[in-house]
Amino acid sequence: MGDNAGHEVRQSFETWLVLALGLSVGLAGVGVIGAGGVSRDPPIIPEAPKLETVSPDSAKALEQIFEQADYGWPPSSGASVPRLAVTALPDDLADRAVRHKKTLFLRSLLPLILAENRTIRHERGFLKRYFDHGDFRPGAWATRRAKLIAERFGIRGDLSERSIQTKLLNRVDEVPPALALAQAAIESGWGTSRFALQGNSLFGQWTWREDQGLTPSARPEGARHSVRAFPNLRASVRAYFHNLNTFHAYAKFRRLRAAMRRAGKPLDPLALTAGLDRYSQRGDEYVTEVKAMIESNRLATHLRNVHLAEAEPELEASAER
Repeated sequence: MGDNAGHEVRQSFETWLVLALGLSVGLAGVGVIGAGGVSRDPPIIPEAPKLETVSPDSAKALEQIFEQADYGWPPSSGASVPRLAVTALPDDLADRAVRHKKTLFLRSLLPLILAENRTIRHERGFLKRYFDHGDFRPGAWATRRAKLIAERFGIRGDLSERSIQTKLLNRVDEVPPALALAQAAIESGWGTSRFALQGNSLFGQWTWREDQGLTPSARPEGARHSVRAFPNLRASVRAYFHNLNTFHAYAKFRRLRAAMRRAGKPLDPLALTAGLDRYSQRGDEYVTEVKAMIESNRLATHLRNVHLAEAEPELEASAER
């Protein structure tokens, strides 16, 4: 292939990247034309899906928000879930009847989980097309973006090597909503634990920095860990995803997920629970509990093919990024 032909292929790929990101801009060579005709690249890391931030001060207020959005539980198969980002769970959630408490909790977290999966799905799609294209020039915009993703997911090495590509794609992948909701329910007591209410901590993640967490009341003498606190619920969800996708203790989870991908099968939340045996000190007993949580609340059935609603223009100004 001659130099001109190679340039056309590279420009075509970069054009596709811009269109895939939904950016309404033109191209000039390998740059992008922005305001005033200045050449610039699209953002290396696209923004996360925009959600409308809501901060209810009571369970009743939270219910009213969901009613106004016509957001009930369970969602129907293939339902569109409103783009709501509940910042924190109300303190009186525990006072509601059990069924009502559960549905408020599930509806609060589902949009956050779907938004995180959407971000990861877009990154995974970008990486697969980048790897298939085979243009690994060091200074190219696509290469820089791929390297930043790899760094964020803890993968080092030459991205032109198939083994490194496989390692990265095994990490940049989704978590079934049914699995995430089941773990959140267990770890936070359906959103009523002290850690959930005071620290927006939904998944029981630990930290060894006291300024980042809350001290467990039953922490053994000599132990130094705290339960990590977050500025809002969305940050807690994001940290949970990153934990499952990068921490060495969950390599089995990622192997099981990768096997499902290779077989062309949808991600099975019940089967993936087998990869969580190191999430808790209770090991297999914890796996059994997560599986029972999914089954008893029919989460896999209720969440089949649900998706995040398309963004509305009025969300742009008030979006939580």
